[in-house]
Amino acid sequence: MDLSIILGLSILVRALFITWMPAQAISYDLMHWGDAARYFSVEANPYSEPRLQWNWPPFWIPMLHVLYHLTDGLVPFFTAVRIFLIAIESTVAICLYFIVRRFFPQTIARQLLVIGVSLNPICVLLICQHGNFDVLASLFGILALAMLLSFRGGHDTLRWLWACAFLGLAILTKTVPWVLVPLLAIGARGLNTRALALGTLLLVGPTLYGLGVLYAVAPHEVVSQVLGYRSLPGWFGITGLMGLAGRSQWFSSYTAAFTILYCFTLVGVTFLCWRAREVSASREVLLSATLVSIPVFLGPGYAPQYFYWFLPFYLLVYAAFERGWRLLLGCAGAVATATYLIEYAFIPSHGQFLVHLFPTERMRQLSERLSSTSGATLLRLPLFATALIVLSVALVTLKQSPPRAAPDLAIHTSDARGL
Repeated sequence: MDLSIILGLSILVRALFITWMPAQAISYDLMHWGDAARYFSVEANPYSEPRLQWNWPPFWIPMLHVLYHLTDGLVPFFTAVRIFLIAIESTVAICLYFIVRRFFPQTIARQLLVIGVSLNPICVLLICQHGNFDVLASLFGILALAMLLSFRGGHDTLRWLWACAFLGLAILTKTVPWVLVPLLAIGARGLNTRALALGTLLLVGPTLYGLGVLYAVAPHEVVSQVLGYRSLPGWFGITGLMGLAGRSQWFSSYTAAFTILYCFTLVGVTFLCWRAREVSASREVLLSATLVSIPVFLGPGYAPQYFYWFLPFYLLVYAAFERGWRLLLGCAGAVATATYLIEYAFIPSHGQFLVHLFPTERMRQLSERLSSTSGATLLRLPLFATALIVLSVALVTLKQSPPRAAPDLAIHTSDARGL
């Protein structure tokens, strides 16, 4: 019954939005998918097309190819993409529901997911108007976390291997989930060499194979557009403030410094996770949310669709912690909702639904101001400040000495079984 309410409301709200929204309210990314599918259908390589600038590993292109041909003559391509993304988002909601029910029974899963997913305006805008596939990477990331939480409770090596496989698929979808690799180290000391070797193969094999094939035909594009891609600086956060100060020449230095520093940080976190003998489920979900959100809010580049990278993890944080964290995340959600409604109402690259509804000169002028680097940076300053507060509280919470984990949620590396 709970899942019926969650999914029913979710599908109804998105169907109503798609019906109501202007046909022109389509993001550049969604239009980009149509171009890529057409290129791929005539056996052209999207990575070699300067007009496309394909920046992702080779998981989404086959999906677009299937959708492009499967729905030919049945439904419009953009509608097919939206239906597919709604199905993926519904699967994310189902996974979150069972994780909350299993590991955080003190929280009512139905209420959390109705507010956090089904009726969340940000989710509706990202799925129906923006149409990016970040939710697909989130699905694999959440499945990996679910397997790891189960592995902690039962010390089942198979669950750890499944976590490696799901995380490998997440990385194949979008490269950013590699920041979750340190979580695999928790409890891994108790695994034998064969299990560790197979897990490593499941983790890196799909991406290495997929990119290896592409590298053979377009080496420069794979290195520069996929491995070297860091999104667009100057629109948010630290690089946005640099741009406001007239220091755009610092972008490349900050990009290099952040990348190096965060890589060293992840190595250190991996070492600490490897040494950990027990970790509670609440601290594990908080660590996962923090690792994923740091590149979004402190990294050199930003895009609004990145919200779905960390949203499912913070919903689990909300479920895992008490009043203080819930109040903080509720306030952060309110700030984010206001920011996203303005962005998707006015910025052309997002679809600007309000400008299409009321195409007046005043609306166009406001759209132009918000679409500039300075306008976007200023619009997003409250979101950036809120994110800094959330990350600071998360780091303080993780640094504190944890209470002893409950028996079914703790990891005891000596008890882990071999393959």
